[in-house]
Amino acid sequence: MARLKRVPGLDYLAEPGDDPDISFGVVQTIGPEGRANSMEASVCRRLFPHDRPADPTEPWQNPTCFYWEVLLPRGTSDEFWRDPQALSQAYDAAAFPGLRDRVINLTLRVPQLESSGRRIHEYHQIVTGFARAHLVERGLPTIAIIHVPSRAAMPGPIHWHCLIAARRWSPITGPSTFCRDLLAGGRAVIEGEWRAWKELQGL
Repeated sequence: MARLKRVPGLDYLAEPGDDPDISFGVVQTIGPEGRANSMEASVCRRLFPHDRPADPTEPWQNPTCFYWEVLLPRGTSDEFWRDPQALSQAYDAAAFPGLRDRVINLTLRVPQLESSGRRIHEYHQIVTGFARAHLVERGLPTIAIIHVPSRAAMPGPIHWHCLIAARRWSPITGPSTFCRDLLAGGRAVIEGEWRAWKELQGL
């Protein structure tokens, strides 16, 4: 597997790949800078691109991202669909000693969105359709978060963060088995599936 890349400020090591508009990596319990990670903290930092709570365990009032949506496998409680913090806390509460992999971050940048004639909500349906078909169908709860950097006077294109639980959800036991095909060399898998999905959408 290609060498993982350490990018300042990220809570994961980025896997290299062919598509320059994708970032992908596994957030581990101990991050690249030696700090402890949790699903709750990783989701919080993306829900709040600015005005972030000093403590990610505080209640998440009024996230500052453009939009967010929780996508759940069949049988998952409605409680988690309405509350990404409750979902994150449930995953963290099911951690065990020696747990390494917490959550997978997939970032999809869309620099061509404005010139494509599509609205953000239209492209969101493309992203969430992909997430449902290729992530949720693997049994992985996924939180899709939209960032519009221009709204915060920041550089960069509109992009989607998909925060993907590293463990499948069981309606009976909660977090269960790991999704191995996305944890080792998962970027190549995702790149292929995303490329095929875009072709189906005529992109």
